[in-house]
Amino acid sequence: MKIAVLGLNFVLGKKYLEDERLKELASLLKPQKITPLQIEISDSSHLNDADAIILKEDLKEDIIIMDLEKIENLLLKEENFKTLLLKLKGFLEKEKFLNGVSFSLEEEKIIQAFNLFTFKPISLMKEENQEVFNQKIKELYYKSKRLCFFTANQRELRAWEIKEGTTAYTASGLIHSDIQKGFIKAEVINYTTLKEIGDLNQAKGKGLVRLEGKDYIIQDGDLIYFRFNV
Repeated sequence: MKIAVLGLNFVLGKKYLEDERLKELASLLKPQKITPLQIEISDSSHLNDADAIILKEDLKEDIIIMDLEKIENLLLKEENFKTLLLKLKGFLEKEKFLNGVSFSLEEEKIIQAFNLFTFKPISLMKEENQEVFNQKIKELYYKSKRLCFFTANQRELRAWEIKEGTTAYTASGLIHSDIQKGFIKAEVINYTTLKEIGDLNQAKGKGLVRLEGKDYIIQDGDLIYFRFNV
């Protein structure tokens, strides 16, 4: 995931997403290595590529103006979407971020293609505070309709980034294409269940580790072991 930062002086580059669940899972599973999710933090030059934005509060008007300029340009060449574009322009002229306006699913798909900044998840900050900044990153991750699942063995406990609605089959391909090609089943237990039981073997003994197929929709916090043919 990529987050653009405007008007704030924080260190740019790749940053681990803080997740207390990793620490607790590590205490239960005892891996040799822990690999958290990574978020890419960039400056305003990467606004178009950003999945979300952290914005200094007094720049709110600036980013609205950027979108208004985009819409003015779109109105010159997107005749088929003129009604929708004028609707968006009306909200922006009232100084409303588009991410706070309700649209139909069809409208959302079209607006997504316009890549308007205020339609992306945005967090405002009054001042530079590292702790608050870290929390904003985590909030934006989930506002961007992303989830996190975990894989673990003796060597490594790892967090993986996925979008809401991702199937077990698709997720297996993130780990390795061979796992996806040879997919058999996914052994799944959610973090909350494992934390409550306190031991993976006990959870298996109680039948709490489920076998799921290719179409299983991964939930946030799932710990998954993929069975596959080589």
